[in-house]
Amino acid sequence: MMNKHLTLALAALLLTGFLTAPALTTEGPSESQKVWVYFTNKQIDSGREMQTRLQEVAARLDEHAVARRLKALGPQLVDEHDLPVSSVYVAGVEGCGATVVHRSRWLNAVSVRATATVQSRIEALAFVDRITPVAQGRSVRHRASEAVVAPPAPSSRDAFDYGPSRDQRSHSA
Repeated sequence: MMNKHLTLALAALLLTGFLTAPALTTEGPSESQKVWVYFTNKQIDSGREMQTRLQEVAARLDEHAVARRLKALGPQLVDEHDLPVSSVYVAGVEGCGATVVHRSRWLNAVSVRATATVQSRIEALAFVDRITPVAQGRSVRHRASEAVVAPPAPSSRDAFDYGPSRDQRSHSA
């Protein structure tokens, strides 16, 4: 009898652990996954080259962008984040077999679709800093069960129609 209960308890524990454990991956080795590939630098060799490239980027800003950046950043209108991702680095990643989805100057990275094998090849490149999975976001849709309720009509004792903030006025006193 004790053996039967012990066996059932162990089976329940194993089954519960199996059902609640997060899956490590649902993709096989031949299935592609979206990942970010971050680069070590912008492939600029000298301070002089950096200044030249920054001046080129600044010259392409329109007047509204210049005014906005002057207000927010001060006299330095552009920085390293405004420089494009190295096309040589992108070509190297594509040469490993990945498909580029998006380039990010700000992150100095590209998002790609790549299999586990291709990701291993990409990680071996000298100019790759790291690879991370692309986060999967989900939009929140308005549900019918969460219908918007109209605020109560102002009572006759209110001298003014405060709208939805009427209740705040009564709580603050």
